[in-house]
Amino acid sequence: MVGVAISDRNRKILWSLSGNACARCQAQLVEAPAATGDPHAIVGRECHIVAQAPLGPRGSSGSRNDLDGSDNLILLCANCHAVVDGQPDGFTPEELRRIKSAHEQSVRSQRVPSMLDVSLRGRDEPVLLEPIASGDALLRLLGSSHSSVHDYPDGLSATQRELVGDFLQSCQDWSEAYDDIGPKGQLEGGQHLQEHINSLLVDENLAVFAAKRQLTLAGNGRELPWFETVVKIIDVHEAGAQASGRSAQV
Repeated sequence: MVGVAISDRNRKILWSLSGNACARCQAQLVEAPAATGDPHAIVGRECHIVAQAPLGPRGSSGSRNDLDGSDNLILLCANCHAVVDGQPDGFTPEELRRIKSAHEQSVRSQRVPSMLDVSLRGRDEPVLLEPIASGDALLRLLGSSHSSVHDYPDGLSATQRELVGDFLQSCQDWSEAYDDIGPKGQLEGGQHLQEHINSLLVDENLAVFAAKRQLTLAGNGRELPWFETVVKIIDVHEAGAQASGRSAQV
């Protein structure tokens, strides 16, 4: 397996699907520095299943189309690379593709746990909401959270339902784009939410309350912090009670 110009795209696909591990022995292929100032050590080899050179390992086997494509590449450690190339009769293209497929499937199963194995804990705890008069403040809450939930009063009129729906949709849209739009876009989003907040309060006597709470994402024997923004729209008369410090459970 000789060095070739594998494209950045195919290289990224190969390393991502392989999970930084050798497809044959599962050894990690990037090692952390042993001392301050040392670089990371890369011990992985981007190997061709069918060699580019016709006389190389498995070079005369199968199709010779797209030899630098990700389907013809397998990620191995230096030791397994030497074994595989030194024993081409035992490590045929079919066998290497089987090893590659099984390894990538194992990586996927570890990376994406079943939905049944994952749960968010803490949503049943009460959360103290604060009145929100600033679109910028609300967007910062939403943009720094992993998820959001919302609540609104029953019995809204058709006009109120349209305004509330537009506002909540804007909250979702701007929060999803928050990390990609930069400071200018974030200021634009804050202004957009500000206009919604003002319209709800002035036109329909509906106030916006919100808070960010920390939940726990649990699954596969691990627990991670998960931040969620709670947004609640309240009739202005009820909002007075909330502003006095009473906690609200959503």
